Amino acid sequence: MTMRTRPSRRGVTLIEGMIATVILLVGMVGIFQGMLIASVQNSMANRRTKATGLASELLASIDRKGYAWVNNLACSTTAPTTLGPSGSTVPYVTNKVQGTFAPYPSVCYIDVEKGGTQGLPIQALTPSFNNSPTDSLQFRRLVTIYRGAPASSADYYGVIYVAVSVEWREGGSARVVEKLTALNDTAVNQTNIEF
Repeated sequence: MTMRTRPSRRGVTLIEGMIATVILLVGMVGIFQGMLIASVQNSMANRRTKATGLASELLASIDRKGYAWVNNLACSTTAPTTLGPSGSTVPYVTNKVQGTFAPYPSVCYIDVEKGGTQGLPIQALTPSFNNSPTDSLQFRRLVTIYRGAPASSADYYGVIYVAVSVEWREGGSARVVEKLTALNDTAVNQTNIEF
């Protein structure tokens, strides 16, 4: 009598296959979640970069126009409650720079996207923004001008500070990028050079 030996089983049992599939799925979910988070972060960084570029471009254009041009701009002395075209519901985020210039006697605001006599001269400085429908829908620009010296200091006489705020919505909350420059009156600094 010969003994029969059972052939050795090769392959994977059903339970082993199911466990391996679950482990693989958990790993894939983690990878896809990481990709989703990276995509959102990348999108947020792109918007912040775009807003910083828009603020820098507008501020450089204002800086090139100079003290006299800025000093003659028409603007509102009332801070806007919303930004953008008439009827906009985008709330205005108070700019952080404002607290620094609290003693200045004259502060005025230009909501660039509202246009009109106040916004149009500023809009003309950045034609690339005006021709981009995605930028003009996503970003709002506010120019704040601080004129006149604080009563407590003669050091700032003949200096206008200009703050450019670019605001946008992201993840249900408002974000803002601000840039600041100072323009000097050449008659006051007696150099005939704007710096």
